Amino acid sequence: MDKLYTEVNIKILMLSDFHISNTDINIDEAIHIIDKAYESVSAELNINEIIILICGDIIDKGCSELFNKAGQIFDYTRNKFADLNVKFRFVSGNHDICNGSLKDFDNFTHKYSDFNTDYSNTSAYREQIEDVNFIYASSVQKGNIHFGQLEYEKIKACIDKSYCNILVFHHSPFSEDEQENNEAVIRKSINLFAPYF
Repeated sequence: MDKLYTEVNIKILMLSDFHISNTDINIDEAIHIIDKAYESVSAELNINEIIILICGDIIDKGCSELFNKAGQIFDYTRNKFADLNVKFRFVSGNHDICNGSLKDFDNFTHKYSDFNTDYSNTSAYREQIEDVNFIYASSVQKGNIHFGQLEYEKIKACIDKSYCNILVFHHSPFSEDEQENNEAVIRKSINLFAPYF
């Protein structure tokens, strides 16, 4: 049987761009959104696992103290989903760079994930869950806050063609407009469509 068509019982919640800042965040609104997500997921039948993918920019403008504020939301989420088989997975965004490094981001994410990454040293990781090969890639390279970059060779090394491969990263691969210098997009994203992918 072709594994690309094997039925899997994973529910994925994908969240990004929290941009938690020094201004007041509405914790009640965040809790309401988390509660609604929980209701939706828990109503599903035959779910073996729930993956919550956090796709970067947890905090705003690289202010590491804001990870304490982010912890309130993530603690609530972890507690809310405690009766379900939930796993947090993270990739970094450019706003998660603090003092030119992702060490504070890594330290924060280690509190919530049993799959520890060290994006300050390695840009791509893989993890097989059921028949899916998740590839978590940092599109933030060498402390660059201005645009997205991927290390394509490291991603290539994570691909397993016997599984369905899902690549997860922060920046968009394409621009919505014709601005060649758009900071929100991945540079040389055409590489994602090279034959070895």
